[in-house]
Amino acid sequence: MLEMFNLWTLAENSGLATRQSQDEAHQDHYCRATFNEVAQMSTNPRRLIIRALARLERSDTGASQQILREILDGPDARTMDPRDRSLVTECFYGVLRWRLQLDAVIGQYAKRGVPKDPEVANLLRLGAFQLLHLDRVPARAAVHSTVKMARKLRGESISRFVNGVLRQIDRQPPSFTELSEKWSHPQWIVDCFERDLKDPTLVEARLRANMTPPPLTLRLHPNAPQEARDSVDIGETLTVLAPSNYQKVREGIQQNWWLPQDEASAQVVHLLNPQPGDRVLEICAGRGVKSSQIATAIGSNGLLLAVDNSAARLASSRRLLSRWAPDTPHHMVAANAANTLPIDPSLRFDRILIDAPCSGLGVIRRRPEILFSRKAADVEKNARLQKAILASAHSWLKPDGVLVYAVCTTTREETTEITHGYSIIDSFESRPERDQIDGFYAAMLAL
Repeated sequence: MLEMFNLWTLAENSGLATRQSQDEAHQDHYCRATFNEVAQMSTNPRRLIIRALARLERSDTGASQQILREILDGPDARTMDPRDRSLVTECFYGVLRWRLQLDAVIGQYAKRGVPKDPEVANLLRLGAFQLLHLDRVPARAAVHSTVKMARKLRGESISRFVNGVLRQIDRQPPSFTELSEKWSHPQWIVDCFERDLKDPTLVEARLRANMTPPPLTLRLHPNAPQEARDSVDIGETLTVLAPSNYQKVREGIQQNWWLPQDEASAQVVHLLNPQPGDRVLEICAGRGVKSSQIATAIGSNGLLLAVDNSAARLASSRRLLSRWAPDTPHHMVAANAANTLPIDPSLRFDRILIDAPCSGLGVIRRRPEILFSRKAADVEKNARLQKAILASAHSWLKPDGVLVYAVCTTTREETTEITHGYSIIDSFESRPERDQIDGFYAAMLAL
């Protein structure tokens, strides 16, 4: 299986579980667990949820997918019932998505606000999430299971406190008037959306879309056998697979028939339009999903040079490329792309892709930790870095070459204000609320 993807992580974060629509009165599009699933869920799965949440809080990278994958690949989870694994994933991402709202609710009923003990705080968040966002789960099951775990982890006194708070939440469900609490977004993100979208209806649609778990989309390998094409309902590039195809999805990833990738991400490479034999420089290449798409297109006569400031991400990219496009020559360079790159100064490239670091506000539905790991000041900080990378990169381009600037965010500071002053040959902008894909901006620039 591809090292960077775990199908159980994708099951929630990509929508392999059944989802139900609800009305707008403090409702969401969350996948629901039945009473039996919660009632049968043992202490061990709940411990895994709390452990994953604790690790995320201690993490410098805040990579929820990686943390949950490591938890579910660990010895405690290997023999877990698939329904429990799915529910662990659902609750983990549910607490992350609704954390701001959950903390506001807990703060209403806990005299001293959200407990400073992170384990107790996460227990309360888990219980409140089940009460507020898991349909058809009787309140007694949500409260009892959380109190039982609190007793085992922190003793009788804390369990009584947890019981009291959760029962108050159940007796007096909160109502919200502010968009920030209703849709669990920090106010500065709401302000960004209001400024850029202007229409209140569009703003709320964006907030709702961010709280909707994304579907699983796959990119089919061009050399995938006919067996792969026949086994599931999949096109040449990307499509959404039905939950019933889970086993086929897993088998296909193991055999390198396809790779999970959002449609917006794939469109970036389509705009770059790499051709067989091209020399391509990919800046801020990350873990290699777009790299694999580029390498497949340029083939054995091309060259891909991938640059990223993280050696760990480049190692993941190298492993992926060795399986996905083993015949394409490629090199990895760990470097800060805002500075002069440590490569042969005589090299010039047919195409350059700058997949710039950004606030990530276009992929909140896929990485909900962004809601509390980003700050308003990050937008301007990223914009300065993006300008520096763009200024440095164009010197590596051939006179008739193609350069594409791309970000997975929607703020004007990181999108149109960065490319302002350049001649734009072509571009695209995707919006989660309009296109049901991640929010990306990409522009092909004439230099």
